[in-house]
Amino acid sequence: MVFLKYLKDNIYLLSIPFIWVSLYCILDLFSLWSYWGVQKMEIIFPDLHVLLTAIDAHYQGIDVFKENPLCYFKIPHVYSNAWFLFHYLGFSDEHRFFIGIVTLIIFGVAVSWLSKKKLFLFFLFLCSPAVLLAVERCNNDVILFLLLLLTAKLTLSKNYKLIIIAHLILVFCTALKYYPVAFSVIFLLRNDDLKIKLRNLTIHIVFFFVWISWNWEILQLQKHTIPDPGYAWSFGVSPMFTLFTHLTGSRIISFLFLIFLSLFVIYSASTLFNKIDFFCCDNKSESCFAHVLFVGGTMVLVFCYLVKTSFDHRMIYFTFCFPFFTTLLSKRPIFLSKQYIIPLLLFLLLTLSAWFECLREWFTICLRYFSHDSILPQSLFVVRTLEIGINHFTFMTLLSMSLVIIFNKLNPSFFRK
Repeated sequence: MVFLKYLKDNIYLLSIPFIWVSLYCILDLFSLWSYWGVQKMEIIFPDLHVLLTAIDAHYQGIDVFKENPLCYFKIPHVYSNAWFLFHYLGFSDEHRFFIGIVTLIIFGVAVSWLSKKKLFLFFLFLCSPAVLLAVERCNNDVILFLLLLLTAKLTLSKNYKLIIIAHLILVFCTALKYYPVAFSVIFLLRNDDLKIKLRNLTIHIVFFFVWISWNWEILQLQKHTIPDPGYAWSFGVSPMFTLFTHLTGSRIISFLFLIFLSLFVIYSASTLFNKIDFFCCDNKSESCFAHVLFVGGTMVLVFCYLVKTSFDHRMIYFTFCFPFFTTLLSKRPIFLSKQYIIPLLLFLLLTLSAWFECLREWFTICLRYFSHDSILPQSLFVVRTLEIGINHFTFMTLLSMSLVIIFNKLNPSFFRK
């Protein structure tokens, strides 16, 4: 009864699941997935299917890192062996539909909760091809998203036992997919002594390298089986480097220019953001939680952007930034001042980036409809170049915003002397 009353009072939490279900049914019924920029697969929740069949096959004695005969696509297991523990929670391909539906409903409720009743602001992003790619495939990043959200909530607790639980969840997440180690930066935002903050951070960094060393042979085997997201359906610094190399003809010049450009954006944005009081945590629980989510989500995105090329569905971590932007919007008298133009522009550019798959698809359709196939390769190159440039600017700016928040928390007077 208590749950039903809470749900009645917060019915908006079901809005995103309802929107996703409606969109899914419409796109599936009328075969419109490709027009939305998403390649529809033959079976429901294909990424979840690959994971669940690997778990089933492992407990049948099959070396799933080499082969997975139970998988419809015959894809070997390309994740950590820590995923096999989900077998004891009933994870099996036999229950794929139930697991997928429940996971996505919880994910949708969590995203609705993060939007703080301002769904109209984030509607375009949440219906973008990047987000729907995660929903249509029910990728395991959705599960990690929920675990990291719980970690962020527990991190600010004053209860020592809850802090230990937060550490354990984050360690488990890192064991599952490595990149959550970047989320450990949120421990620097706790109201602890600097030594304690660094100790908390060191725990996860040490575990990360120990876990990589422990699984090194498996990682070398997986190098040849990990799916390539491709040049067009991914975000990452690799396409940016490839683009510069193509334009300059030199890998060294491209590398140096990329470093210079990145540092210039980070320095310029940090100098601007440091003058904005909102980037200082005021120790209010709501504000601090927004900062923790923003820094955690940003660091995960930047880590994935810099370390390797990632599928676009990993942009779901931008939803961790929603509380930050909704709080920013609440400061209406100053929101449209010069200081807040870049955060607003950043939000709009990230939304645009999440839609580029759809834009490329319709751009291609239009050119072919008007018989301009001859200029299609050059046009798509320009569109992709624009997307790569937007991605680099937004991720470097997100990084600078997070660095300002972290350093202001560590030493509020450092930048303002």
